[in-house]
Amino acid sequence: MTTGRILVFSKLWWPEGGGGELATHLITKHILSRHFEVIVVSGTRHPTGEVMGYCRYLYWPVLREPYKPLEWLKLFSNTETLRKLVEKADTIYIPSHTLLPLAIAAKNINPRARVIVHLHNYQPLTYTSVILHDVNTRSLGDVIVELYEHGDVARAIATGLLDTLGVNRVSALALGYADRVVCVSRRQCGIIASGLPGVSRKLVHVYNLLPEVPPVEKRLGRPLLLFTGGDSYLKGFHLVLGAALELTRRGLDAEVLVTRRLGEIGLSAARRLGRVLKPIGHVDYERLLELYSTSYALLHPSIWEEPLPYAVIESMLSGTIPIASRVGGVPEIVDGTPAERFMFIPGDPLILAEKIEEVIAMGREELLSIGGQLREATLRKFEATKIEGKLLKAFGVE
Repeated sequence: MTTGRILVFSKLWWPEGGGGELATHLITKHILSRHFEVIVVSGTRHPTGEVMGYCRYLYWPVLREPYKPLEWLKLFSNTETLRKLVEKADTIYIPSHTLLPLAIAAKNINPRARVIVHLHNYQPLTYTSVILHDVNTRSLGDVIVELYEHGDVARAIATGLLDTLGVNRVSALALGYADRVVCVSRRQCGIIASGLPGVSRKLVHVYNLLPEVPPVEKRLGRPLLLFTGGDSYLKGFHLVLGAALELTRRGLDAEVLVTRRLGEIGLSAARRLGRVLKPIGHVDYERLLELYSTSYALLHPSIWEEPLPYAVIESMLSGTIPIASRVGGVPEIVDGTPAERFMFIPGDPLILAEKIEEVIAMGREELLSIGGQLREATLRKFEATKIEGKLLKAFGVE
């Protein structure tokens, strides 16, 4: 039995996008579709094939706009389309950070509708939606992100100008129109509350549903380490390079497998490191699970306050030790497990190398034992019925 119609606005839909899109897909499939008549509006032309089994799916090309200010202008210039979509909805669900201003439009069009914003990053606080771990000035952090993550000086200058003009204030303003704002970790909730104390009463912390990772049979041989961040500065690629160099200096026989794209600079660095670092490009989900089966550890030296990184959760579920920086929601994921001792203060490649050396020194039986403990602890901590209950309460379903 459904409790009304829910309209989901998501810029992208799984498998397009990242962790936020995966979480939205899982929530819609396993929770919302069981309690609501679901209509999804997205900019993904070809979503996962199973989407038609749990919702009515509408493709809206307006959501393909890559530049946020232009996307916001297009959204508000398509008022008639928005009105037709929103008028008959009982609940409006906005899990995409670039679409936060829709909360303003939705509440004005349909004041009786319950508006739920689900945050997977920090868009209400920074234009880039990123909070760097060791940068206190948010506008400076935005410039650093554009300069080092995207390698674009012009974009960094433009972002600094937009910050000065206060363009991102509309994202913060949008939270005032939401009935509930869902955060995915306690750490994220605290950061948002600190930056926007006026919305504290609306904040609720609910962990994401677990990704569907089956038990992985470990086949451990030569020490292999997995890094799934490509050449991303935010994911800590520069720290992986530094740690790989230190492993070479120490004469350790190990290899770091790097998935996702590497640019010319990253490829050049990989070639100089030789056998210790191997780029393997994009891999599908099945191939990723194969890589986990042969990996001693996942390297996750992130330098930003990632709210609840799925990479670390997938690593735990696959029985692979995550060597992760102490940022964002990582401590909440590994708390009380053997992985807790492999966290490190972000930004130090030498400490990362030490943690890697500690894992490599372990025997096969110890690694397998720890892997089993990690999976069991993760399944207990992120128990689906508890997450569903908290999320439905935020949606007004008791």
